[in-house]
Amino acid sequence: MQQSNWYEQQLLLEEMNEETPIPPPFPHVENRNREKKCYTCSPKGMVQRHIISDTRCTTFHFDMWKRPFLLVTPKHHYREIHEMEPDIMAEFFRDIHTFCLSWGFQTYQIMMNVGDRNKPHDHFHVKVRVDTQRLHQMRDDHFTRQSYQRTLRTPH
Repeated sequence: MQQSNWYEQQLLLEEMNEETPIPPPFPHVENRNREKKCYTCSPKGMVQRHIISDTRCTTFHFDMWKRPFLLVTPKHHYREIHEMEPDIMAEFFRDIHTFCLSWGFQTYQIMMNVGDRNKPHDHFHVKVRVDTQRLHQMRDDHFTRQSYQRTLRTPH
C-alpha cells in the first residue's frame, strides 16, 4: 500500500474492507506547521490587501494577477475539498452564494482543482467567475478605497 497521504490510505482500506484504521501522522503538528507557512492562513502584505471580505469560515479575495474571477478560501487549512466536513462545506458554498448575491452577481460559475499534480496548491480554494465588467469596477473601487484610507492614516 504505497499511498502518499493518510486520507488516501483510509479510502484504500475502506475499499479493501479492512477494519484497522491508520492513525493520522500527528495531524495537530502537521496542520500547525502548514498554517505558519501558508500565505492564505496567515495573509500579509499584498495577499492581505486583496481580501475583499470574510465570514466565520470563508475569505474572499481578488485574484492577484487580475484574472476575471474571485478566489474563495476556507479559513481552516484544507489541502483538498474532501477533507472538509459536510456541514463546513455547506456553509462554505452558502457563503459564496450569499456573497455573490449581495454584490449583485445573479449568475456565477464555481471552478476548483482536485489533485492537480502539475500545479499543486497547499490551501484548497475555488475560483468564482462572475460578470467581468462588474468585477473590474469592484476591484477598482476596493483599491481606490484602500489608497484613500492609507492617505488618511499618513501624517502630513
